[in-house]
Amino acid sequence: MEKRDFKEFLRLMAVLQETFTPEKPVSEQKAEIYFNAFADLSVEQFRDASSKIIQTKKFPTFPLPSELREALYGNTEDVALLAFEVFRRGGEECGDWASAVFDDPLIHATVQHLGGWSAVCTKTKDEWVWMKKDFVAIYQVFLRNGVDVEKIPKVLFCSYDAQSMANGFKDPSLKIFGDKRKAIEWSQQEVEDK
Repeated sequence: MEKRDFKEFLRLMAVLQETFTPEKPVSEQKAEIYFNAFADLSVEQFRDASSKIIQTKKFPTFPLPSELREALYGNTEDVALLAFEVFRRGGEECGDWASAVFDDPLIHATVQHLGGWSAVCTKTKDEWVWMKKDFVAIYQVFLRNGVDVEKIPKVLFCSYDAQSMANGFKDPSLKIFGDKRKAIEWSQQEVEDK
């Protein structure tokens, strides 16, 4: 969220307060803490999370940030397992022969944490079993805590493209996985899927 979204964010916090704790207004400090906790989301995503939690939360307590994230994304383990399947498909389809862009920046963050695209794509079949466990655990941490999208690599470069770009060539063999529009939007890639 951006500072311009703060007014709408406060309105949504007031809706949550009225729904769950009508006798206890949201303090300025609580609003600031929550706004910072959801800085990685758009105001539309926060609105969706608020709507979902109003429909599903059973206890009359103000929802914690983790509850709002789970309302938006679902159970973190399920989401991480689905992300792993998208990542696995990418690894199988292009391996270290093409660079990849996924529609989910958390996949990029997780792959970076695991050593990068080339490192994960050159794992043996047996190593993929353990990598799945690591991927799911790391992805869940990023999902719960958020990540700074500006610090995530926009493209997961294969070794060939990394070397080519180091030598001055600028046209990576890019493969896009997931929702193409979302992948191009978050990664700001102008290159078409090859």
